[in-house]
Amino acid sequence: MATRCEGCRGNGAFKNGPACSGPVQLLNVSLCPVTVQQCVAVVQKSLRQGRGGWIVTLNVDHVRRCSRDPRYAEAVRDVDLPVADGMPLVWVSRLQRTPLPERVAGSDLICVLSRALGSEGRSVFLLGGDPGTAAAAARVLRQTCPGLVVAGTHCPPVGFERDPQLDFCHYFPPMRREQERIRAGL
Repeated sequence: MATRCEGCRGNGAFKNGPACSGPVQLLNVSLCPVTVQQCVAVVQKSLRQGRGGWIVTLNVDHVRRCSRDPRYAEAVRDVDLPVADGMPLVWVSRLQRTPLPERVAGSDLICVLSRALGSEGRSVFLLGGDPGTAAAAARVLRQTCPGLVVAGTHCPPVGFERDPQLDFCHYFPPMRREQERIRAGL
């Protein structure tokens, strides 16, 4: 299954941005050519339409892992909005004349996206990191993003993603329909 480039569906125009010609291929990975603000707009539009989605902020190590780990590559191919979280990916895209507009760092995106979701009274679930980091991030987001609901947090053990019996759904508490799940990263 090819990446869907949900941000634009390969032929749409972004709010406050150029028309998208479709995903940018770097080696064996597709990336959506979006800015941070366009990424946020895509998420908000998707949520208003009653859809969720899966954003992954990819860097060089992730792209390299896709070439060696078929299971990981399959997970990345199923992502709704894969973005470049690394300047080397942006530079390579420019060298091959299919430029990505900018780096979409997960560390930036979590703040900008959380503020935007808070302005609409929406929610997030924070998954990952060292023990205690998701709870600490939740405290900061609650203080800095008025209206944001942190639906929950979980920091699974290192290597949890390699468990063939893994079911991500058990990490999320039962959620009301209007509470969205934002999954960022692999």
